[in-house]
Amino acid sequence: MTREDKEKYEFVLLPFEVPEGVEAIEVEYSYRAAGSGECEVDIGLFSPGDPSFPADPSVFRGWSGTNKKRFVVGRRYATPGYLPGDITPGTWHILLGLYKIPECGCEYEVRVELLGSERGEEARVPQPAGGGGGARGPGWFKGDLHVHSVHSDGDASVAELARIASGKGLDFVVLTDHNTVSHVAECLSTAGPARVFPGMEVTTYYGHMNLFGVRSWVDFRARSEGDARRVIEEAKRRGYFTSINHPKPDYPWLLGNEDRVDGLEVWQTVWEYFNYLSLRKYVELLERGRDVVAVGGSDAHRVAREEGIPRLGEPTTVVYMERLSEDEFLKSLRLGRVYVTENPSGPRLVYRARGGGAEASLETSRLLPRVESIEVFVEGGAGSVVLLLTPGGVVKLGFVDGDSSVVKASVEHSGDGFYALPLLASAEYPFDDPLSEDAVVRAIANPVLARR
Repeated sequence: MTREDKEKYEFVLLPFEVPEGVEAIEVEYSYRAAGSGECEVDIGLFSPGDPSFPADPSVFRGWSGTNKKRFVVGRRYATPGYLPGDITPGTWHILLGLYKIPECGCEYEVRVELLGSERGEEARVPQPAGGGGGARGPGWFKGDLHVHSVHSDGDASVAELARIASGKGLDFVVLTDHNTVSHVAECLSTAGPARVFPGMEVTTYYGHMNLFGVRSWVDFRARSEGDARRVIEEAKRRGYFTSINHPKPDYPWLLGNEDRVDGLEVWQTVWEYFNYLSLRKYVELLERGRDVVAVGGSDAHRVAREEGIPRLGEPTTVVYMERLSEDEFLKSLRLGRVYVTENPSGPRLVYRARGGGAEASLETSRLLPRVESIEVFVEGGAGSVVLLLTPGGVVKLGFVDGDSSVVKASVEHSGDGFYALPLLASAEYPFDDPLSEDAVVRAIANPVLARR
């Protein structure tokens, strides 16, 4: 495999024939640089059907990136990341993703074994507990909207994730494993103590995007803005919430379409990890008149054996829902009934705004014909400063002296297109450069918007 192959194809399909009577398929693969340089080749599997982009979800049987060098797909069992089911006779395809190919090229080997029966140790089907957590409400529910499990490159099972999340004070998490949906059934049938809502992280080589409310696979092989538009449109057609992830260094979003998505991850892992750049991107969208919902997510992979960062629940996305359910979560997310705080015990940041004879709040509607005044309510933010980001610049509302505080402000020049984005920040916040790396944020609320 050469650098030219990557530039031309990026994804390679290797066909193989499966005859009648096969009960399971076992795949092993390996790769290495032909000389020096970094080499990474991802792997997945398609069953009979058209595998070209964008492929129908019916042909998808799994994806594991570089995380698993061996996997099994059988009628009753599949390695996490892959889907069990009938082994249909016909032409199957190994999907190779040419993530990193050095100048010297890459050598690879794929071995496929067709099995007449499922091996005993592989044929045990995990039986998730029934149920799915309580339906209390209405109120504010704490969640982490970006988490991984053993179904991609995380270390926790779905059940472990539910237990550990609850122990940290979270009410729910969204499981967004990379380019797969093998976790969906288990999410839907896992009893708490925390709810686990199914999602999928569309992990391209040009940026990542979360989908919430997922039931079936969406082809992730976008290589251009046009490809990404097709992915977003298909996800929305199925009713999924689309949110661009961590638009900052390491894994920046290079596929455009910011005006077409529903949300933007403004806060991933601890704030100091370049999140000021994500906030800049979000403010740019507000300046263009876009009502994109600001969300946060830890991107935690090491949950069962936590070490370093990211850590589950840091940050925490707090959502106002009539009751704790996936339907209410998606409804409230689309309405922007959301604030993001540093951890499950982090400060609470909500507001009430008035203007044009109407009232808005984070729990109801964030839209007003014009914004004339705003009250911001803070709990647990002692020693912090409350401020608003607006088209006219930053407005300092006041300091939080104790465990709770209410600050008020009158607003001028608040016609159509105006926004007021509440932030709770460290006392050393640089008001002369409010979107700089020195601006340490403790909580963000989705903005009140003036719309005629």
